[in-house]
Amino acid sequence: MQCLVSSVQPLQVVRVGQAFCALLAVLTLLWLPIIDVLSDQIFLYKEAVMAYLAPPIVSVYLLGPFPLPRRTWRERGLPAQTRGRVCG
Repeated sequence: MQCLVSSVQPLQVVRVGQAFCALLAVLTLLWLPIIDVLSDQIFLYKEAVMAYLAPPIVSVYLLGPFPLPRRTWRERGLPAQTRGRVCG
């Protein structure tokens, strides 16, 4: 495992991870009443976000096993990335 700071001991990394998980658990518990009040709106918002995010994820997952020829990547890689970022 590589750390950003090389002088950090593994036990310190574990302690920071444990503290972060505890913080997330507390934030989750504090978030529960808000979800209960806004449950219908949050569900609709989540579904709307997933409608935008799911198609690109599925297309990458399904097209991943079909590699393109090396020439295609060199010639068309950057324009395709640019169009994908602009349009998608």
